[in-house]
Amino acid sequence: MPTIETTQATSILGFIPWGEAGLKPIDIQTSLPNQPLGRMTPEIVLDTQQQPWFWLDGRIINVDDQRYWEINQSVKANATAVMPTPQGFVVAVASPRTVGIQLLDLNGKLLWQHDRPFELPDELDQRQLLLQDADRVWLYAGNRAGWQLWEINLQTGELSPQFAQNTPAPSQIWLYDGIVMWWSYQASSQTRQWHRHNLATQTTSTVEQSPLNRWFANIKSATPTGGALLVTTNEIIWMDADGQEQNRLTSNDLLPPSWQPATYSLIPSRAVVNAQGMMLWLGFDQQGVYLLQSP
Repeated sequence: MPTIETTQATSILGFIPWGEAGLKPIDIQTSLPNQPLGRMTPEIVLDTQQQPWFWLDGRIINVDDQRYWEINQSVKANATAVMPTPQGFVVAVASPRTVGIQLLDLNGKLLWQHDRPFELPDELDQRQLLLQDADRVWLYAGNRAGWQLWEINLQTGELSPQFAQNTPAPSQIWLYDGIVMWWSYQASSQTRQWHRHNLATQTTSTVEQSPLNRWFANIKSATPTGGALLVTTNEIIWMDADGQEQNRLTSNDLLPPSWQPATYSLIPSRAVVNAQGMMLWLGFDQQGVYLLQSP
């Protein structure tokens, strides 16, 4: 395993190798002609205890101890999303107008299952589905007609509706300390807006005019303070809750000390922000994938 490094700027928290006992190497075509194949990289999933996992091609991997579970084999379907919990794995499988959910224990045994817990008037058109916040798991689903957020009872799988909107579903929403965050596009003004909804008080606040709104499509994560992390081709931008720029760095500014840009590929587009406000993101080389942490 490569040396784990720590600097004031960036830490290498973990490493998962390519291979049958780690991340399955899946090569994909790049958009450039006469270029070598690209490599599919995992999604970072934070569990209900804020511990990081890698999710790729039906396999969920604990970054800390490198154990993995074959979720697709356990549910006998292509899982759309998975959320690790102390009880096991909440798994979501999307179908045209609903999302089946089930809980597997750590041995892959089914504890409960709901095939059609709700129905949408039109087909589902987003794939985020599962979120976690404050030791709880939430289900998000919607389409162009609207979207809903439910809390999942981890003992029974029953859904408790918490929030609904009669507007097109965002491709992604975020949830920190009971605050739901998302961005929307307003066709009438051709602007993008940043929204925060407090589930406890059922109140919503909106930033209508942010100097960063043209980059809102590049938001990769919200932050616990109500802002967001925006990732452009070469830069990472931190936005505060008022829509103002806090900081801007190139991804190379966040390299661990021994890394050279020519040797490693950086993937800030996979970034997530944990409950402590730290950015987790990816880098990879021919050996495998590194989990990076930056303040």
